[in-house]
Amino acid sequence: MILGIDISTKLIAIAGIEKEKYYVFLLPSLKESWLERYQDLFIQFSKFLKENKKKIKKVYIEDPPFVQNHLTHSKLVKVSAICEIECFRNNIPVYGVHNKMWKHDLIKNGNSTKSQIKNFAEKLFGDNIKTLPQDAIDALCIAKWGSIYSKIL
Repeated sequence: MILGIDISTKLIAIAGIEKEKYYVFLLPSLKESWLERYQDLFIQFSKFLKENKKKIKKVYIEDPPFVQNHLTHSKLVKVSAICEIECFRNNIPVYGVHNKMWKHDLIKNGNSTKSQIKNFAEKLFGDNIKTLPQDAIDALCIAKWGSIYSKIL
């Protein structure tokens, strides 16, 4: 299974693609403080990898976007690091992908809007994705990008 991961400071959205099937896993944290959320996301992601390690071939994580707020950017980098380090610890190949790259390669527009991404994903994966949060849809697209470009890279 090829995984795509989209992160935020409150959620790790994971999508897996294997043959013609896709899977979505959401690891949310509702903890109030950042430190508690960070620890919670770490524990959840570690558990997820441990339970699914044998099925995972490669992982593609969207690089944290540069945001104006320094504290938010720092938190995004830390959540991304959780994912990368845990993949390293579990001997799972992991790669970062810039959001403009996967959007350009899949949708042919590196500046695609959320609605353009959702419309593209509906065509690719079907109507079932309409109920998914945007982070999960992004993770699916990242996984799809990884499943195509892992053969080239």
